[in-house]
Amino acid sequence: MGSELDRRVGRLQPGDHLCLIYEGSDACAAALAPFFESGLERGLRCLLLGGREELAALERALAAAGVRLAGYADRGALVLLEGSPGPAPSARGAGETLDLLRQAEQQALDDGFAGLMVAGALVPAAERGLAQGEALLGRFLAGSRTIGLCLCDRSRLTPAALTAALRAHRLTAVGGEVCPSAFAEPPELVLGHGALAAPEARLRWMLAEMHQAAAVERRRDELACRLVEQQGALDRADRVRDDFLSMLAHELRNPLGTISNAIQVLRLHGQGNEVFERAIAAAERQVRHQAGLVDDLLEASRVARGLVELRREPLDLVALLRELASEHRGAFARARLRLSLDLPEARLNVRGDRLRLSQAVSNLLRNAIKFTPAGGRVALAARAVDGRAVITVRDNGAGISAADLPHVFDVFAQSDHSLDRSKGGLGVGLAVAKGLVELHGGELIAASPGPGLGAELTVRLPLAPASDLRLTTPVAPSHFHQFAHHGSARSH
Repeated sequence: MGSELDRRVGRLQPGDHLCLIYEGSDACAAALAPFFESGLERGLRCLLLGGREELAALERALAAAGVRLAGYADRGALVLLEGSPGPAPSARGAGETLDLLRQAEQQALDDGFAGLMVAGALVPAAERGLAQGEALLGRFLAGSRTIGLCLCDRSRLTPAALTAALRAHRLTAVGGEVCPSAFAEPPELVLGHGALAAPEARLRWMLAEMHQAAAVERRRDELACRLVEQQGALDRADRVRDDFLSMLAHELRNPLGTISNAIQVLRLHGQGNEVFERAIAAAERQVRHQAGLVDDLLEASRVARGLVELRREPLDLVALLRELASEHRGAFARARLRLSLDLPEARLNVRGDRLRLSQAVSNLLRNAIKFTPAGGRVALAARAVDGRAVITVRDNGAGISAADLPHVFDVFAQSDHSLDRSKGGLGVGLAVAKGLVELHGGELIAASPGPGLGAELTVRLPLAPASDLRLTTPVAPSHFHQFAHHGSARSH
């Protein structure tokens, strides 16, 4: 059933009455596991009435989910009672089931539990008996401290019996989802007595249900309109942000040139003065650092606004990656990191912009350098898989948390939000790399086992047709060095 059932089960309250329609014991256990996990976490006693096959499948599912079966069973929190397999024991009627549930609930409360969660085929299987039994059960549950999950095996129940079950449950778990049942009726209608049994009362109930459905539809339309408005506002905000970043980068870049020229003038007049030269050198380093940040802003703005134009040509990715590795050897040595290569002997032919692909991979390598401690390892690999060139940059560094992983390529994404961030940077390097890779018709994905366990960034690019073998001569690394930005967006 997965996360949808997990969310719904977490919101169940005492008195709720849920129906599970399934096929096979494994499917039943997959739905029951989150049901009982939720009850155990909330301090309820969990009781399953089922056949040996169903009990064994549930035990396997709970154990796979990490539930300590022995501990819960020892203190009576988890009770698995084996009965005859199938819809329900034929000798037990609805009245006996209700008596059993009353006793089980009272015993759970007396033993200090917050209530009872019970699952099983709780009523007789005959079509009329099933409808009436479920209605009686629903009426009992409404004023109880018990949550009930009725199990309906499609292979053992007739369509008429399943239809009767749908009439008695407002919520039904089927096909991997929890669905409100449009066919549910109050117990009085199913039982054929009480205030709602009269034709006029039944008509009023049906009209009320129709009005409620119409109100839900109106609410859904209102929410849809609001979402459209909010999406428009977000799109406008994104455009304003991108325009602001572009303007800010240009405004910051202009004075940096003037400052750099002034520093050169001061250097000419300060030759021979050691203190003066150290101060000038420090100022130059800061100017270069600020210029790099401004360049990152400009590049992120260009990519986000779709202003990057590619100059495609036939390329051999293997040769390009070897050049980049050579270009970054010095940076890896200064960081005391080991860079290993796993590249094929054969060419990996693509059509792309040499400078932009170099920039994207350089950002990945710099990102690995930034987040891998001294003594660590970084591996650069490439291969052909199913008509695509696959490039991976793997490190054994800081890793990425599960919470940060979905946002690792967001512009300005940083997991360290303190003012004294040791890694620095604006958090745009991976965002720029992803944008450039996607412009080439490829994709960039990130994976990590978790914090402290390293990360792997994978680029997939379409290979060029076999007929396109005219590869240009690689240019020297210095020609594209200016495009290898230092920004990084890994969310560690």
